[in-house]
Amino acid sequence: MAAVTTAIKVGVLVSQHWKKLLYVIVGLLFLIIMIPVAAISAFLPSSEESKAAEYKSVAEKGKLGWVEMMAFDTVRYENDFSSVDPNNTAFDFFYAKVDKYRNECVETTKVKGVWRCVERDWEFVETDVLNNKNDITAFLSDNNERYSPSDFKSVIESLDDLDSKRRYDIRFEKRHLSSLMASHGFSDDKKEWTLELISSGAIYEMYDLENINIVDADPTIYNSKGWVWPTVSTRITSDFGYRVSPCSGCSSFHGAVDVGATKANVAGDPIFAMDDGRILVSKHSTSGGNMVIIKHENGVISKYLHLMSRYVQPGMPVEKGKMIGRMGTTGYSTGVHLDFSIHFNGKPVNPLAYFEEVG
Repeated sequence: MAAVTTAIKVGVLVSQHWKKLLYVIVGLLFLIIMIPVAAISAFLPSSEESKAAEYKSVAEKGKLGWVEMMAFDTVRYENDFSSVDPNNTAFDFFYAKVDKYRNECVETTKVKGVWRCVERDWEFVETDVLNNKNDITAFLSDNNERYSPSDFKSVIESLDDLDSKRRYDIRFEKRHLSSLMASHGFSDDKKEWTLELISSGAIYEMYDLENINIVDADPTIYNSKGWVWPTVSTRITSDFGYRVSPCSGCSSFHGAVDVGATKANVAGDPIFAMDDGRILVSKHSTSGGNMVIIKHENGVISKYLHLMSRYVQPGMPVEKGKMIGRMGTTGYSTGVHLDFSIHFNGKPVNPLAYFEEVG
């Protein structure tokens, strides 16, 4: 009887206050939906395209990755770019090694009883590491270089000017994104968000639409082994073998071929698995950017570097011709391209030797 009485009382209250209860229920549902949305959106890029253009301009001068820089700042500043200067971010990603030399006399002769130097040469003294903006500013000030310390471009130009003089040999280096996130106290969640922004291609798709050409196509070139040429473009921009290193930290031996985009410097061309296999690596690296490595049969491995985005995970089986990502310019890269390599038992071989119709 008590339960019936309680039910009647509740029914009366509901009938009297149903509008207020409805508002409360709707409000609670709204909060349940919006709280996770707000949490996710805090780490999604919201900067205007003009800000992205600043990142591109600054990164280009130091041959840095604008996508990595922008993803890092999106998470670091919780998607608030209102007071962010890409010049300062560039200094975070960049440092310099300076080999110092002095002009020494290496041969003397006695002329009229006085010893005189007849031959001089440059002798190595030491290597200094300019780890941050303050170190670089002090070094340039000591050498009376005129520059704007807040402008990354002018700093690079001043260092280039000093590098042209025999007293110094200056090498530009790039910091690993993993160490940079660790030094800035990124939590595991923030690290994961940063890498996801890079690997998913979200930064490109938000801010570089004019330089993206999303093409969905099937492979068209097969070789005698049945292997698939890994993209729709056949425009080779850098051959296999020794070459002039395109950037500081890049090897002069190029154990791959670079394939340019179908539209020069426009990202988005599909990247295909060369053959059936299993994904060994799918990750972001400082030098290779978004990269995928596939293990095939008979000791064959294929590698795909500098991708805009990746669609596979380590351990996954992959079929020949499956799209594993899209062409981009992440990592140590001077423009949109695919760095494609084939390895037999750990040794790189020229891919064009197996795709004669491309070479």
